[in-house]
Amino acid sequence: MRTMRDILLGVIGAGVVTAVVAVCALLATMFSAGRGDGRREALFGALFFEAVTDASGATTVTVGLDDPMPLVVFVVVAFGVIMLSIGFFHLLRARQLALRADAGHADDA
Repeated sequence: MRTMRDILLGVIGAGVVTAVVAVCALLATMFSAGRGDGRREALFGALFFEAVTDASGATTVTVGLDDPMPLVVFVVVAFGVIMLSIGFFHLLRARQLALRADAGHADDA
């Protein structure tokens, strides 16, 4: 049961981390380019931002997903890092409980 909970936590965490990074990268791309028109890409080409000004001065903005593969790779890497962190936490917690048991202290988990 703990393994399924850890995997679910890893999947949700990887999705949230990826969404936050994607939004921050897109916002940074939108506001770092100045007032010039054109197409800009963020997050290794996964997201794009395009601004076009017509003759009357109105600006049309398009934002979208261009290539999903960098996002998929980012989710997989984030999932791996989260799962390694969870596994390391469980190892440290087991070691702590073993040391407390050897020292004669009660388990206060």
